[in-house]
Amino acid sequence: AWDWEDDGIMDNLEQTPTKVRLDPGIFQTQLYVDIDGTFGCHNNQSVTVTVYDRPEARILTNSPLCLGQMADFNSVVWQGTSPYVYEWDFSYDGSTFNVESNAPDPTYLYPASGIYEVHLRVTDAHNCGRETQSIAVVGETMVAILLYNAPQCQNVPVDFDVSPSGGSGNYNYEWDFTYDGVTFFADGNATNVKSPSYLFYNDGLFTTRVKIIDVSSGCSIFKDVSVPILELSHPVITAPNSVCYGNMASMSALATSGSGGPYSYDWDFTSDGVYDLVGNPTADYNYSQEGPGTYTITVQAYDIGSDCYDWSTK
Repeated sequence: AWDWEDDGIMDNLEQTPTKVRLDPGIFQTQLYVDIDGTFGCHNNQSVTVTVYDRPEARILTNSPLCLGQMADFNSVVWQGTSPYVYEWDFSYDGSTFNVESNAPDPTYLYPASGIYEVHLRVTDAHNCGRETQSIAVVGETMVAILLYNAPQCQNVPVDFDVSPSGGSGNYNYEWDFTYDGVTFFADGNATNVKSPSYLFYNDGLFTTRVKIIDVSSGCSIFKDVSVPILELSHPVITAPNSVCYGNMASMSALATSGSGGPYSYDWDFTSDGVYDLVGNPTADYNYSQEGPGTYTITVQAYDIGSDCYDWSTK
């Protein structure tokens, strides 16, 4: 007979019993062997049993992840007796445990999107073990098409439109229209705008970058395009500062930049919004029909080579 707790109570009468203890500690167990069947004549043997505390463990991770992002795993272990042995299976299939790392805090790069079961097995110095699990979620790959209507003239807004696919289908957007290749500065006027317009104030070749964020997973991708902005013609007007009433005023205009031409010049001698002379680089005008006064001359220069317009006044 077996007295597990050494309290005088016979707990088991089998010859080779088993006993599961739920608490750690040092226990004194008595074995009584009955000689005459009445326990009147018997022998006993005392056995000391040491039950070690089993380690407890949990997994910390930076999931959810974006495809291509390194997964960071951290083990938190308490109880048991150090040192511990760590065994990780980052994509446990439910039956076969494949040891892929023995580090306490490993990293892992998943090759494809999906939901992965992560298992950690911890064994302590007394060969007592504990297994725990977690989930790693790897987001779907996103792709995007970025369209725009450039080349465009310096004084005409460029229209952009981005069409992403993949991920959850719910996206936010950030735009840097003049990305310098190093630091991304999001334009606050275009936050979460799918199809913005932007006016470039200088000519040249600009890189526009859009950041597409999957709202559900937080994953993001970037898409870049090169945007050519054409230089304006910047016409210079040559005209007398004053002329006697009734006399003819002779004027000329010359484009100083742009594509190099050819250029066409349209003249508005009184800035009333109506072009009085079209196509000529030189003009003569008599202000007698308007009367004495001060008038503003406006010249529109059309750069035929770039299809851009520019204006000057005098």
